[in-house]
Amino acid sequence: MLPDVWNARFLAVGNAGFSGGINWQEMGVGARYGFATMSTDTGHNSTGQDMTWALGNPEAMRDWAGRSLHGSTVVAKKIVKGYYSSKALERSYYSGCSTGGRQGIKSAQDYPEDFDGILAGAPAWWSTRRQLWQLKVGAVNLPEDSPGYIPPTMFSVISDEVLQQCDGSDGITDGIIMNPKKCNLRLEKLLCTTLQQLYLPLIEFDADVHKLEYPYPNFGVGSETQMPASFGQDNAPSLYGTDYAAKYIFDDAAWDWRTNFSYATFVEADRRNPGDVNAVRHDLSAFHARGGKLLTYHGYADGLIPPGGEPAAVRGDGTTLTDLAGQDVWPLPGFGDGKHDALVALMEWVEKSQAPESIVATKFRNDTVGVGVVRQRPVCKYPGQAHYSGSGDIHNATNWACKP
Repeated sequence: MLPDVWNARFLAVGNAGFSGGINWQEMGVGARYGFATMSTDTGHNSTGQDMTWALGNPEAMRDWAGRSLHGSTVVAKKIVKGYYSSKALERSYYSGCSTGGRQGIKSAQDYPEDFDGILAGAPAWWSTRRQLWQLKVGAVNLPEDSPGYIPPTMFSVISDEVLQQCDGSDGITDGIIMNPKKCNLRLEKLLCTTLQQLYLPLIEFDADVHKLEYPYPNFGVGSETQMPASFGQDNAPSLYGTDYAAKYIFDDAAWDWRTNFSYATFVEADRRNPGDVNAVRHDLSAFHARGGKLLTYHGYADGLIPPGGEPAAVRGDGTTLTDLAGQDVWPLPGFGDGKHDALVALMEWVEKSQAPESIVATKFRNDTVGVGVVRQRPVCKYPGQAHYSGSGDIHNATNWACKP
């Protein structure tokens, strides 16, 4: 999109799931800021859980993994410069969440010259392990006729019990679990071995070298209402796991998770890394050396992409990581300043060297910008946490401060 009133900046936006298609909605959001915006279809057309496009198509795999974003960015910048020929392109930015978050981190690793600033939300950066984790947890809650099966309708009840146990772990009873790590969840009270397996660290035993491995973080405390989103239907795990394994990793539509899935699948997936999809190089030195800034955030209550792996991906190179505190508070555009808006905060970091120490997250009434604010609270630079001052309205961000 090329707005009439241009801010001399370029913004590429990311994708979600396995989807192929232009992200018109996020392009429109960026255009309202004044950005010239671009989205790629990642080289194919599909819905979010459909991996059929990958079968026998290694070039499409490379496009989805990251090549399409880079190539589209290079071409889009040329178009922008030509269209606004009387005004120079000053800065280039990227914003994406989930798959889009992975795209952002991978861009910083592989194509450090593409963007000056990257906003990467809930990044699915270790793609092969994340998708197989979803297969694993889906299988834990099967078969549907077993005594341990938890139907989707039960997770709200489980969430209520977890909230009762953990809400006050931060000293405030307000319906929000600020830091799940502070809660000593008594799993025995839940009386369900299936659920206990969903919380406990996902451990696999490598019989060849007799070594415990932690393939991927498991569900976090507070994510209960989103857990069903990671499960499948018709007595099978989510297509996010089964379709990915069969059609993307093994390029075999007949691959059957019931007979073929094991810890060895995680190892083989990492070895194959189709399309070079994983953002696991952990080296942002080239991006950082040219002044690039990466701001990433993740919700503790995320039931599709459990938080916990991002520090390994980005910490130690001058980037900022923020953790989203609580079950129903998140940063949203709607306040045009860096104190409340993560994209504006990123711009101020890039252009004014003002690194954000916190961003105020906002819960809007009915989740609708403009209807009214329910609460605001600071989201702190990792590893800091928001602490209540002890006085004043707990829903007012000014009564909270970031501390270690």
